[in-house]
Amino acid sequence: TSIIESGIDMPNVNSIIIQDAYMFGLSQLYQMRGRVGRSYEAAYTYLMYSARDTLTENAKQRLNAMRELSTLGSGFELANRDMEIRGVGNVLGTDQSGDVGNIGFDLYMNMLSDALDNVRDTFVQSVVQCHFDIELSPKEQGSVPSGYMPLDSIGHQ
Repeated sequence: TSIIESGIDMPNVNSIIIQDAYMFGLSQLYQMRGRVGRSYEAAYTYLMYSARDTLTENAKQRLNAMRELSTLGSGFELANRDMEIRGVGNVLGTDQSGDVGNIGFDLYMNMLSDALDNVRDTFVQSVVQCHFDIELSPKEQGSVPSGYMPLDSIGHQ
């Protein structure tokens, strides 16, 4: 089982063995690796899998990333590598993975930056006034307190 969600901290342990490591995501492996050792204590992580296991290309990339990025402070680079492997998802939606691998992470980030620059130069007219036709009988009269949304908070004087 994974110890990530339980919050177990093992400061006096200097080694962790992760069986079937190819089944975990990169962030999960990174979290588990961070559970052992301290700055004064060298830590070792052993990512194990059977020679009989057929690793997917993504699993190979995740395990290679863990091997390559093992120095202190490599978390940011590991997160970038994770985005390259899984994709960064849908910027304006709920998808957690995307097709960034088809064009490359750097090109995707350049395209996203260009699109955001174009949007920033676009003038968007804000709506300040709305009109509603609501018929109320004398028994249903009411009002919204003036302090609920002061007019000056929406740019109206």
